[in-house]
Amino acid sequence: EEYIGITIMSKKSSEIRRKLLKDLGKGVTIYKGKGGNSEGTEGANVDILFTIVTRLEVLEIKKEILSIDPSALIIENSINEVHGGILSTSRPNFNKTKK
Repeated sequence: EEYIGITIMSKKSSEIRRKLLKDLGKGVTIYKGKGGNSEGTEGANVDILFTIVTRLEVLEIKKEILSIDPSALIIENSINEVHGGILSTSRPNFNKTKK
């Protein structure tokens, strides 16, 4: 299986984290950061989310993130090897009804 690491910076990180965890069954790591470039948010505390998905899930995961925050910064990185943590082996249910 080929894995992709996705880093997300968004003003709506709490909503995105809940979507990834509860609806899509993904593990999420939260890094604490500070805004450094956005006008009006420079120096503001921000939660930076990181999750690992399969290559086949990337487009749908990005679609879900952007449906919550169209201006979210999404960075993708190839992952060579993964040990431990929570990796879902089943496809998430992207057709789940929204709450």
